[in-house]
Amino acid sequence: MKLGKIMKKGSAVALICALALPVLTLVNTQAADRIDTGRLCSLTVKVDTESTTGDFKEDLGQMTIPVALYKVADVDASGRYTELEGFQGLGLDGISASTTAQKWLDMAEAAYGKITDETQKTEEIFVAGGTGSAGNLATGMYLVVPGETFNQDYSYKYTFTPYLTALPGNLYAQGGTDEWLYDPVIGLKAEREEQYGSLIIEKTLSSYNESLGSVDFVFQVEADKNGEAVRSTVERIRFNGAGTQSVVVDRIPVGAQVTVTEVYSGASYTPEGEVVQKATIVAQQLVDAGQAVAATVSFNNKYDDRLIPGTGVVNHFEPPQEEGDDWNWSQK
Repeated sequence: MKLGKIMKKGSAVALICALALPVLTLVNTQAADRIDTGRLCSLTVKVDTESTTGDFKEDLGQMTIPVALYKVADVDASGRYTELEGFQGLGLDGISASTTAQKWLDMAEAAYGKITDETQKTEEIFVAGGTGSAGNLATGMYLVVPGETFNQDYSYKYTFTPYLTALPGNLYAQGGTDEWLYDPVIGLKAEREEQYGSLIIEKTLSSYNESLGSVDFVFQVEADKNGEAVRSTVERIRFNGAGTQSVVVDRIPVGAQVTVTEVYSGASYTPEGEVVQKATIVAQQLVDAGQAVAATVSFNNKYDDRLIPGTGVVNHFEPPQEEGDDWNWSQK
């Protein structure tokens, strides 16, 4: 997240956020009213859904996003900041008209790095339905730390960049007046990262002919999400006796519909039941937390009294993890 344009008009600085991005505002304290440091402020946080569409917009409107506020500095009536204990060394006492947007980002990052398990939040806002607010906030500079949040089915993780904002602020940089706003509204812009889960293919061989040696069963795996193929691979399970074995296919996008087809059932073994099965991928986070069960398909075979041995080699291709990387090939 980037801070907005810096405007020159004197040496005192205040931060305010529009609904889209935080905006750094320089105000002329000779022209503006002095800050009423005894006045309590409020802060409203809104999610930017105007520039988003589709499921991105729907997710942001449905999630509850925790936003922690840490007061990092006091402010005096003239707009000068004094850093609080635990946040010294940020450079807020040296703010001037030449302070760049990148410097503000660096100071926010430095402030975030000073937070420990013992650091007490000044306040916490829960943004639900796209908005949330807190009142009775003292004037000063605050570090705003939105927590990472998952959408309802955990198919995406949304993250937000911590930044600094001041109470009060003003709209001078946006063409407004330099009047102090003690109840500003700030916005959050999100980035999201697709989440993955696993598929378990279980195979049960109820009877086995030892004289034929090991036997392979081969499965074609096709994963589709929103009409787009997201994974295609072939897996093999080898048996040296009756029993149940499994193979795990990792890194399939959450929500993908997976079709698994048993394409080779052993030369002397007959499938019992369906040879094509489907499953929906669930998030690994939910599986690890015991809130869901990993997507699983199960196949059964039995010895059919023929005496035809059979085995094979599977060429396994993994898609590239990063754009520009080559496919990874292995043989099983």
